[in-house]
Amino acid sequence: MALTNTLAPGLSFSLVDNNRQPSSIGLYLPVGTPLADGATFATATRGPLLALTNARLKGANLGYTFAEDAPVVAPPESEVERKLVLVFEVEGGRGVVVQEVPSPVFSIETANTNEVDIANALVAAYAAQIVSGPIGINNGAVNQYGLQITALRRAYVSHRHRKSR
Repeated sequence: MALTNTLAPGLSFSLVDNNRQPSSIGLYLPVGTPLADGATFATATRGPLLALTNARLKGANLGYTFAEDAPVVAPPESEVERKLVLVFEVEGGRGVVVQEVPSPVFSIETANTNEVDIANALVAAYAAQIVSGPIGINNGAVNQYGLQITALRRAYVSHRHRKSR
């Protein structure tokens, strides 16, 4: 299995209704469209879209989609309402980034708690990818303001309905 690229950048708009129920609408732009041109397209599409809907725009997302090239079959113990909550530090101590990984494997949890050891090999491997990325230290992910994510501070499991192991 591998991730394959659709080659065409995707543009999606996130909307909400008066009950804060989310919805979205999406489309693809021509192959090779620079992201700056995609942003121009998104900005120009905003007004006509809002004229068609009573929902309110929360935002837009522009980027490339990568999908698995094999059929996806989740194991019976998967449950997307269970989340591995990862709290990352941002450079200069200027905030945190929180990620929620759906349906974490049970083996990462500390016995009889919801806590997860950040030194766990699976957790540490993912955190290293977020902090360092494939091109070296300080070339990993950033927060919405462009500040570097520097370390994993804490990890725990959150769930609404827990399946038994």
